[in-house]
Amino acid sequence: ELLKNDKRVKLAIPYVLGDNFKDFRLIGTVPEIFTEFEYKKGIRFRIDQGKIFENDFEAVIGSETSQRTGLKPGDTFTGSHGVDSYEGAEAHDEFKFKVTGILEKTFTPADRVIFVTMNSVWKIHDHEDDNQNDSAALTKNENTITSVLLKLKNPVYFDLLRRQINDNKYGGINAQAVMPVFEIKQLFDIIGNINSILIVIAYLVIFVAAISILVSLYNSMNERKRDIAIMRSLGATKFTILKIIVLEGALLSFTGSAAGILLGHIAVYFMKNKISDLAGIQISGTTFSIFELYILAGTLLLGILVSTIPALKAYKTDVAKNLNPVS
Repeated sequence: ELLKNDKRVKLAIPYVLGDNFKDFRLIGTVPEIFTEFEYKKGIRFRIDQGKIFENDFEAVIGSETSQRTGLKPGDTFTGSHGVDSYEGAEAHDEFKFKVTGILEKTFTPADRVIFVTMNSVWKIHDHEDDNQNDSAALTKNENTITSVLLKLKNPVYFDLLRRQINDNKYGGINAQAVMPVFEIKQLFDIIGNINSILIVIAYLVIFVAAISILVSLYNSMNERKRDIAIMRSLGATKFTILKIIVLEGALLSFTGSAAGILLGHIAVYFMKNKISDLAGIQISGTTFSIFELYILAGTLLLGILVSTIPALKAYKTDVAKNLNPVS
């Protein structure tokens, strides 16, 4: 309430965590998560089926939650204690949730959660009186909030508000304020070496492919000496032969690179749903990047370079010697 009423805060969405249903997290929150919160700039959660919750023990579930559990509007379920489902977990069979709505797919973690009211979570964990279902009688310590999503009226307020909260100078609240983008950046700074290793492996694959083209063209020159000699005797110049071999290497490189990019996009297009299920991100096989043009240009140049050595060998082919009858 302090954060919600702060003049610097535009929107405050509370989260209460603690339970799950078949490994899908229950999140106690408020209806504003659907009506005011934007999970992407200008985009809010939309209901695909049913409606948002209005009462305690009503639930709005993510699209993946619905798909994997089979829950649909009107169905009921019971949660169990803990972050993950495990054998022997304490079940809350006396409290049944009713699904009122299913969210449209967002390709965010929200696809894997179950939104309920905060009172629902608090009531479940009221262990002082088994017959008690009225959250008004809960003690103050039990009405805890796990986290609050904040949207400020102006980003300039972030640093001051963060320091006030982290230094326990904000209404006596014992909490930690963070900006997710900073934390994600620090995470990638830690695991950045993995990305570098993958890039090195990719360059090694390209290098090995280039060497294979070089070896293939170079070895084929021994078998094509007579063909080259015949071409020379029919009027082809040394420079023409050189150009043919270089163009052959360039064509091999360009065709392989173009085919690899095209097949990669086709594979992603047909596997996009599987990728979405595994990684929770939306990816399209029909979207091309300018970087792919750099790949095509780079492999074309590389093909020209590695074909130069066999081209020079063809350039120096002795016409008279290689026109001798084959014994």
